[in-house]
Amino acid sequence: MFSSNRNRIFILTLLLLIIIPLAIFVSLKTGENEINFGKSQEIARKWMLNQCPTYVYDGFDLEYLDGKTLEAENTYRFVFSFQSRASGYGNRKGQFLAQVITDHKTEITVKDGTVTRAITDGIYDEINEKRIEKPEDKQSRVLNLFFYRTVSGQEKLVTVKPHLPLQPFLRQSVF
Repeated sequence: MFSSNRNRIFILTLLLLIIIPLAIFVSLKTGENEINFGKSQEIARKWMLNQCPTYVYDGFDLEYLDGKTLEAENTYRFVFSFQSRASGYGNRKGQFLAQVITDHKTEITVKDGTVTRAITDGIYDEINEKRIEKPEDKQSRVLNLFFYRTVSGQEKLVTVKPHLPLQPFLRQSVF
């Protein structure tokens, strides 16, 4: 009987010596992989500095404005502001640009440590590098027409801006 209790104590001690360090190791490893608010904010900041086309092209003075946790698990939204040296969005290499300091705000969504959405000024998708079309943009377009009008021998430039409804075939081919 004495040896049976001794064996049980030995086995319990051995199990505890194995299980406790293993449990500590697993909990530490799990904590390393957890993507929290702070890590997500740093991921978003690095993405802005190194991958955001508008910022990388000519941006400067990156500033963190706000951040919040979203309803989806491990999902966060951050807002950054910055300035660029020329007008426009994305990589504008080879384009004719107005050289003007332009203020921008970019809203970034980070899910599970990955930037899944990045929208600048509410109109430019930085990930897909394209302007976001709003439903009202698809219904009509403004066409600027310029005329010279002669009044009392003086020529005046007159601008007319009609809203042209887009027919289905025009939505794909002209605009």
